Amino acid sequence: MDGNNRYSKKKNIDLFEAYKYGAENLLKLAKNLFENHQVNTISAFGLSYNNTKRSKTLINTLIKVLEYFLDSSQLQDFNFNIYFKGDLSFFSKKIRDKLININNDSKSSKKKIIIFLNYSGKIDIIRAATNYNDNKINFLNFRKLLSTENNSDPDILIRTGGYSRISDFFLFEIAFTELFFSKRLWPEFSNRDLNAIISRYMKIERKFGY
Repeated sequence: MDGNNRYSKKKNIDLFEAYKYGAENLLKLAKNLFENHQVNTISAFGLSYNNTKRSKTLINTLIKVLEYFLDSSQLQDFNFNIYFKGDLSFFSKKIRDKLININNDSKSSKKKIIIFLNYSGKIDIIRAATNYNDNKINFLNFRKLLSTENNSDPDILIRTGGYSRISDFFLFEIAFTELFFSKRLWPEFSNRDLNAIISRYMKIERKFGY
């Protein structure tokens, strides 16, 4: 979900409003995917481990946006589950408790959006390797040690903001994922853009290495 900071400068609005638009856009796009496409799981890179090293002004803004949505009723207005994963110890106990409460507030719907906060694909792999006790490589057993253990590998990965790189997201999980890169800044990425990518994806013959 890249481009919120640049969107702030482009539209001459403060960072809070830009990131708030970005968060609202995630929920809007998720609603479209769940209602109009055969999608059950969406994973979003909300805050990377490397992002936490950015300026205090930016980090404080991101935390304020997160608190805004945690304290609002907007998250209850959607008929899908919302989960937060990653190293949540980065946040205050007050915020962690709210995140855990949302994780435990399971709805009857099988559809879910997972937002990764303070997450690093490299660190996730290293942590899993450290805890792996089998002398033989077993991908299924190794996968169980990752933070994505209960998720299927993604079919599509979309990176907005004009950069063609993965930036430490799902490094183990995207071996056969179709990658799409958009020049759109995240708050401007629309349902039309999303539908166009899905249409392109549907035309791809996926062989999974065979």
